[in-house]
Amino acid sequence: VEAFVESAAQYYGLEIIRMQRPIQSALSTLLEEKHDLKAALMGTRKGDPGSENLQAFTPTDPSWPQLMRINPILHWSYNQVWAFLLKHNIPYCSLYDQGYTSIGNRNTTVQNPLLMDINNPSSYLPAYTLTDKSAEREGREHDKNNI
Repeated sequence: VEAFVESAAQYYGLEIIRMQRPIQSALSTLLEEKHDLKAALMGTRKGDPGSENLQAFTPTDPSWPQLMRINPILHWSYNQVWAFLLKHNIPYCSLYDQGYTSIGNRNTTVQNPLLMDINNPSSYLPAYTLTDKSAEREGREHDKNNI
């Protein structure tokens, strides 16, 4: 993931700013340093955890530093995301080519078992070959400490 972030930043000419967690205090510090920052592009889609009340433009929750969250793919399906990425040859994290369909915590993210190659069980098919869109998060094990 880190290698992809670095290459994407270079590809798109973006500045990477790394801050210590927790994210809420890191965001406060960032907004103090970058006064002109008013919005953030998100990759959230309906069905993702915490997306129930989101709209295309949704301010952060009242207890968070104020920022407009822009959700351009909120109503896209899993298949629509992959169709767009592949059609336009947009770079994406190589983990998706290794059978991961949802990437989260390093300790709780595994390859999606539905993508195991039946001809070679030590290999996995790319994420874009997943046919059951409801199984996107099959590669995310629940960490009992984070539920």
